[in-house]
Amino acid sequence: MGTFQEENRNPIEENLSLLKHTVKVAGADLGIAHDGDADRMMAVDNNGRFVSGDRMLTFFAIREGKSAIVVPVDTSRVIDDILSGIRISRTKVGDVYVAQELKKIDGDFGGEPSGAWIFPKISLCPDGIFAAPTLSNL
Repeated sequence: MGTFQEENRNPIEENLSLLKHTVKVAGADLGIAHDGDADRMMAVDNNGRFVSGDRMLTFFAIREGKSAIVVPVDTSRVIDDILSGIRISRTKVGDVYVAQELKKIDGDFGGEPSGAWIFPKISLCPDGIFAAPTLSNL
């Protein structure tokens, strides 16, 4: 049985210097980072720059949002401007609250800037593994 290192386990910018470097050196289009159980996913772009959680949330919401999405209160208000015509519900911070509201309103997508992306057509749990190829198709 392997061990799980406690430090650097979260897919936050400070922990992704090796990924940023590798994407640039390899000339890759995208770099994907997961947390230890892969429920969260973040990315770096083709220039090795970290893609912010609000930007990732916006990418997914544009693709997945048809009528209603759910985000926590710490999400940038820019999403409201970009997604005109789509109902945006806000919850307390925490993917469990986002999931509860998604179920309640029959929403199309929910997420948190921390990298928790919820695709209700698949599951009401954050799914970083499903999010990765979805992002690469944007």
